[in-house]
Order: sequence, then C-alpha cells, then structure tokens
Amino acid sequence: NLVLNGSAWTRDAETTVTVTGVRYKLNDFKVKLTNDYIDLSQAVVTDPLGNTADVTGGLRHDMMKDLALELRIQSPRILGIDLPKSDEVVFYGRGIGSADVRFSGLTRNPSLLVNATTANGTRVYMPLDQSTNVDEESFIRFVQRDSMGNIVTKSRKLEKSGINLEL
Repeated sequence: NLVLNGSAWTRDAETTVTVTGVRYKLNDFKVKLTNDYIDLSQAVVTDPLGNTADVTGGLRHDMMKDLALELRIQSPRILGIDLPKSDEVVFYGRGIGSADVRFSGLTRNPSLLVNATTANGTRVYMPLDQSTNVDEESFIRFVQRDSMGNIVTKSRKLEKSGINLEL
C-alpha cells in the first residue's frame, strides 16, 4: 500500500481562472501532501496588477484521483475579472475590488462562490442586445444599494459549461 505523507515546494507557479480571464502567480510555498489531501494554505496569489490574496484550504483526493476543491481565497483588493469583448462571453470588462472566493466540487465540474465589492477602476459590461440560452440553476447577481441603503438586485442567468458560478 502506497502512503503519501510529505511536502513539496512550488516555484514560479501560475494559473489562469478561465471563466474570469485572470492569470495569477503564486508565491514559492510549501505544499503538504497526504493520502487524501493537498494543503495549499501557505499560498499567496498575486494578480497582474501586483495585488495579493491569501489562500486557505486545498484539494481532497483519493490517492491523486477524483480531485475535489476546498479552497478559499480572500483579498481586500484583487483583479477578479479581465475578459475581452467577444461573442462567446455574457459579460466582459475588468473588475477589481475586495473578494472572498470559495472553490468547491470536483475539478472537472467546479463551483465558485464569489462575494466581492467593486472598487475604482471596475468596468464590467453586460450587452443586452443579444439573446442567450440560459440554465435555470446558474445566475449572476449584481447587488446595488439605493439612496436609502436598501439593496436593489438585478439577476441575469447564464450557462458556462462545466462551471457553476455565483457572484
């Protein structure tokens, strides 16, 4: 029986979150490995603008099969969306602000739960002149407050194949 129990160091690691279009760099950090968990809690994510976010959690697995995300990334200021205008996206633009992002589910069908507040420099566009097929269970919810502080909510459902995204 193979037993995984140890650690490894990452160097010059990068990843792109395809649905948001942002490429992030990770600091050089120690990864802890066991038979069922890859702990990424020492990672710090840096966006292309130099903003950072802290990572907690990791990946559950069964001897490196059936990888499941259990990650949380938090930052007071981070680039969260950087998508060019195209016929293939429901929204586009650049979004920057505070973020609390949770990744869960199997890596082949991940879920993202994003709680974010935009900051200066955010420009996100959602064209209303095109029709889109939507999935009843997936949506984006933008929250805005009126002059009395009440939440004004507008929802638009969307389907991104293989990803459940909630903003």
